[in-house]
Amino acid sequence: MKDHLTKQQVFDKVADHLARQKEQSRITKPTLHGFICAYRGDDGKKCAVGALIPDEVWEEHGIDEATWGGNSAAFKLFTDFPELKEKSGLGAVTTNFLAQLQTVHDALDMQWGLRLYNLAEDNSLSFDRNKFERDLADLEHTL
Repeated sequence: MKDHLTKQQVFDKVADHLARQKEQSRITKPTLHGFICAYRGDDGKKCAVGALIPDEVWEEHGIDEATWGGNSAAFKLFTDFPELKEKSGLGAVTTNFLAQLQTVHDALDMQWGLRLYNLAEDNSLSFDRNKFERDLADLEHTL
């Protein structure tokens, strides 16, 4: 079992991951948009919640991405695999909060800075939206 991360640590880890990855994690699916967001995408990308689950823990459970991809599936994922939270150090964070982070990633408008800012405000967490937006822009120029 890993040490439990605080809500702030989880939030910071997700914000950093999204700024570095710059894109949604997706798998191709016959849907209106031709894709669904996924914990582990076709191209190795990870969603907000997927980035919190170590690869070895994910693989140990043999989770089929086609079953678990899609908007706000965190409740079902952590209900069906409750040990994922403990093994990933997420035991101290509510599934509701994890689902909210997943929703930030899954939004089609990709307004991550605004969505993270609002989530931070709602949960009394610290977040520098301007720095996030600068980091996102800086990374775009270096990749």
